[in-house]
Amino acid sequence: MNSNRLLILDPDSGSGDTVATAAAAAGYETASARSVGQFLQYLQLWQPAFVMLDIGPQTDESMALLRHLWEVRSPALVVLMGRVADQSRLHILQHIGASHGLTMAGLMFKPLHQSELDRTLAGLRDDRHWLTEAAVMQALDQDEFLLEYQPLTDVRSGHIRSLESLIRWRHPQRGRIGPDQFIPFVEANRVIGPVTQWVAETAIAQLGAWSEMGLELNIAINASARNLSDDSLAETILAACERAGIPPERVTLEITETAAMERFEDAVATLSRLRASGMHLAIDDFGTGYSSLAQLRRLPFSQIKIDRSLVTNCQQSHSALQIISTVVDLARSLGLRCIAEGVETKEDFDAVGNLGCDVAQGYLISRPLPADQLPPWLADWPVIPGPRRSVELLQNIARTAQA
Repeated sequence: MNSNRLLILDPDSGSGDTVATAAAAAGYETASARSVGQFLQYLQLWQPAFVMLDIGPQTDESMALLRHLWEVRSPALVVLMGRVADQSRLHILQHIGASHGLTMAGLMFKPLHQSELDRTLAGLRDDRHWLTEAAVMQALDQDEFLLEYQPLTDVRSGHIRSLESLIRWRHPQRGRIGPDQFIPFVEANRVIGPVTQWVAETAIAQLGAWSEMGLELNIAINASARNLSDDSLAETILAACERAGIPPERVTLEITETAAMERFEDAVATLSRLRASGMHLAIDDFGTGYSSLAQLRRLPFSQIKIDRSLVTNCQQSHSALQIISTVVDLARSLGLRCIAEGVETKEDFDAVGNLGCDVAQGYLISRPLPADQLPPWLADWPVIPGPRRSVELLQNIARTAQA
């Protein structure tokens, strides 16, 4: 990989040339592609350190391009470009890329503004150098990481039963940093073990503190593919449960579909030990990987989490509704609970409820909250009523299935 090369994919020669000119002025060695085929040729032969991708109107094509990048394990920093009107879709694609190990370095919106473009180009080189294993270990030592907790609600009753713990970084120079900016690096290096241990111990200790306040909640913790090869993972979590007085049954470990498939045999062994202890296991971001039914049956998951890219605004897409319906049927056949991520509107909530999802998670319910804000938020929680039975929605799903 050449540390100064920037590869641009933009079918629009005007905006593509604007980016290339600004990048050259900033000292980058640049190449521009007008088509996906040309981009893939450059990617293989040129080995860029940075890529800027224009996300066109076809989500499937954008997903296929990101999928190729993570399948070839591209180390390049990735910037997504698109229209302001596509902001929600760009954020979803950014999340998916980061969850599969890509280093997502930001978003740019068209029409491009020179000041924003210059800031992004200046920041890319900085991003390449500030994030090191030593910086992560120092952050652990200096208590720079924190957890926030996103509530999950039961679709039928509206009650809050569980929380997902989500890591953030309070960097002394760079300010607040979201997980998409550092977790892909952490997962690709040796520091994932210490970071996962810190998350597990912190989240379970907090769960114990809430239990003492009378809040009986469950907690979900994220783990990576590398964690599945770590024999100490189960011992770390169980020891934290014992110290906090928390039964393992109140802890869920979330593994992405891709991570489970990448290290399948490790996953079978490690997850079986964890499940035998009483912990729950969730397959995360389901619908973005390539797992087979035969493989799923061998893994002791108790929950499936449907990826937000399928859920957000799903009522506007017959194909998304059909996929969610199929996943729910699969979950039922395997005896698994089904969780819908990315529920941002009441329409999303009603749709996933009508399709049979058990639990909803997303900004409609709440953004991730600091630990001290959760008890007052729970006290004021207005229970969402069960989903309306939408005859039109169900008829649309039936028509799609018959087509």
